[in-house]
Amino acid sequence: MKKRHIFPLALTALLSLGACHDAPQSLTSSQPQAPASSPSKGSASPSSQGVPATDISLSAGTAKDSAHVTLHLPPFDSQSAAQAVMEQLNEALGGYYDGPIADADSLARYYLSHYLREMREARSDFDSDAPFERSLTVSPGYETPRLVTLDLQYYEYTGGAHGGTLSQGLSFRKSDGRQMGTNILSRLRSPEWDELAKKGLMEYFDVKTEEELQNCLLDVQLYALPLPQTEPSFQQNGLVFTYQQYEIAPYAAGMPSYVIPYDQLPPFLNATGRRLLAK
Repeated sequence: MKKRHIFPLALTALLSLGACHDAPQSLTSSQPQAPASSPSKGSASPSSQGVPATDISLSAGTAKDSAHVTLHLPPFDSQSAAQAVMEQLNEALGGYYDGPIADADSLARYYLSHYLREMREARSDFDSDAPFERSLTVSPGYETPRLVTLDLQYYEYTGGAHGGTLSQGLSFRKSDGRQMGTNILSRLRSPEWDELAKKGLMEYFDVKTEEELQNCLLDVQLYALPLPQTEPSFQQNGLVFTYQQYEIAPYAAGMPSYVIPYDQLPPFLNATGRRLLAK
């Protein structure tokens, strides 16, 4: 099944802008100093105990156009796993960064500059004196001995009644950094799966019938309910599927989601999924 990434979709659909790199202005950075034997500035160079945790917080711009990028990355057991995760993170953000993929600080600074450049271009297309803002936060969420989920939160405001928020969880196998999502599932479009999805959405919208649920949606029919544009992610309560703003429902509905609890997942797991979630 083809991977789905919401961040490049959003950057293309919302702004239709290029991927140019521009130097940041008034840049500030906050991250702990690493010991001499450990990588600094978010570098994913290996040490005797793998790749340590990374904490990077960058801000740039002016009161007119401001950008913020925060990366909180967990430690990794190996250079190869860290590099695999960073590469897939870059792809989720649009895949624009082509520098050293294991250098988290370089990647963060690139996207900070990229966001500033896009906002300047967006301002030339919109008649607005409002302060523009774009921010990205990546932080570890749910974790087990075999997997870790990175939660991505992206916000942008480029004038108008309100800003836009995008949310995506990326789950990775710790041993090699491979992303774990729909690739570990089978029978996704089975009647049994569709029933679980509709039940979860009915809980989200707090409705009792499928007719009421249908009335909550935009141009989406329950008999052909699409999967979200983003991959699902493993969270504390199960495998979570999240639709972005406007994807299936009006802005006021937020980001509809449904959860397949862990005790209901086994019939839908392939061999890779069963190994990942084995107790």
